[in-house]
Amino acid sequence: MSRAKLTSSQGTVEFGVVSEERPDYVADITEYPIEGGNQISDHAALRPVTLAIDGVVAGPSAAGVLATVRSWQENRLLVTYSGRGTYRDFVIKEFRPTEDVEVGDGFRFAMALQEVRIVSPATILRVKRDPALPEIVTDQQTAAQVQPVAAKGREQPQAAPMGLPAGLIGSIDALKNIFGRGPKWSDIWEGL
Repeated sequence: MSRAKLTSSQGTVEFGVVSEERPDYVADITEYPIEGGNQISDHAALRPVTLAIDGVVAGPSAAGVLATVRSWQENRLLVTYSGRGTYRDFVIKEFRPTEDVEVGDGFRFAMALQEVRIVSPATILRVKRDPALPEIVTDQQTAAQVQPVAAKGREQPQAAPMGLPAGLIGSIDALKNIFGRGPKWSDIWEGL
């Protein structure tokens, strides 16, 4: 493939030859194990698209292309790649130029671009209250129903006597108030 180009807000660079374009479309799918050893999936989220490019830049403009692409990467500029396909709103994730004897007046390169999804904040319009709805309780009405906070410090939990549950202790205390004394086990057995 030939004459692929990379465009940003600061201009365009052309690559002499792009030998490969490898787009990568990936989705993350949630999986949860259930009884019996099976798994269920209930959601898929798309990852940003990535694009791997291998190519060659040669000729008198090679040094300028190298400097420009490095500058765009350092400044994290959004780029559009046009080759076999067109990919908009990408950033240069990796740029690996290789200078060797095979390309005397230029360089071979491997580049990875990643899609950047730009969002804008949503605005919510305030909806007027429906007059048919009851009035909202005011802070004063709520305050009348709430007990003021008292500074009691740190309260320690009290151990239940004889290892009895706290709810049962309250029942025993109520019986003491009724009979004027605590019930005896013999009194309880005789009543049955």
